[in-house]
Amino acid sequence: MRQLAMALILVLSMWAPASAQSAAGAAVFDRIMQEKCRKPDSELIKPGTTDQYNAQAKGFNDCLRIYVQTENNKITQIRADASSQIDSIKDGAFSQIHDIERAINAAIIEVSIVNGGAQESDLPPPATALSAFPPAACNKPDAALLKPVKGKPAASIKNQDRFEDQRLAFEACVRTYIAQAKNEILQVKANAEFALKQITGHANPRIAQINDDVTQALNDARVASGERDAKMNAIHSPLRMDGVSPAAYQPGGALSGAFQPPQIQSDGTESVTVNGARLPRSADMPSGAGDPDAISCRAPQPLTDSRLMGPEICKHNRDWAKLYKDGFNISPDGTHPVPSEKSLTFHPQDCVIQSVGGTGVATYCDQGDQN
Repeated sequence: MRQLAMALILVLSMWAPASAQSAAGAAVFDRIMQEKCRKPDSELIKPGTTDQYNAQAKGFNDCLRIYVQTENNKITQIRADASSQIDSIKDGAFSQIHDIERAINAAIIEVSIVNGGAQESDLPPPATALSAFPPAACNKPDAALLKPVKGKPAASIKNQDRFEDQRLAFEACVRTYIAQAKNEILQVKANAEFALKQITGHANPRIAQINDDVTQALNDARVASGERDAKMNAIHSPLRMDGVSPAAYQPGGALSGAFQPPQIQSDGTESVTVNGARLPRSADMPSGAGDPDAISCRAPQPLTDSRLMGPEICKHNRDWAKLYKDGFNISPDGTHPVPSEKSLTFHPQDCVIQSVGGTGVATYCDQGDQN
């Protein structure tokens, strides 16, 4: 990571007695810091009377050095914060995709079990209640249809045909489910890419602005150095170089590494939507209306105390309906149920203020009955 370099004005040390640089330099430094690194006055450069200029130059050098280091630290922090957010988004997306892939694999094994190619023990562990994607809700064919009728060596042709129709319907249902699940993976990736662009689109302009401000300060240093050189040439006096020449500064790029993706200027909280075998998708909590076995998704929600968005949450309509009926929603990060706005409206908290040991008061709040 390239840091911003520092350009310093040279102190005219040949003409400046050491005793003149201490008290005067400290006082001028404080003033220059308050005035945002004011350039030293080149008109003060006169043979034998350069103490005041040297004090100003020292204050300017110290001020500029602190300013550039402070701005470097800002850039470092911006990059660190953005990197942390990017890692969080990537980890969340990978976790969601792994969860969906596990659901797809389970559905494929279910079909294989029905067709006699796998066993129940081949299934992965069941998904958790708060899994980002639900299992398939496809009706398996009735295995009892293949049992021989009493007194017959095999099941009736009619029952075998019924079983085959159910098996084909089950496979068709699973194919639709897998297509939706794969498209949901694309949706998760699109959401993550959108969030990454928002982060870089926020960080890059801030870094660029800091670089522009520092470049302007360093240009001021070059101007001051040029004024000093011109004044010295005018009076034909020798000068010993003790500082660092501003010409040594080579401006670096404002962006690096992971902070080069295209920027977007959007403050919206809704991410992009993938086309294809899409599941119903709501900006807020789905009501659960419609086919109970169908899957509906809630779009990513803003996380508390963060600029990031939580994961997209998909559930069967029956699960959304139960949450809605019980007065709950899923937290923005998808980890636990939380009281819904409806529940908080109709069941506000009851709070009681009690004294505590005569030293103060404490407030106790209980959620009202939601039944």
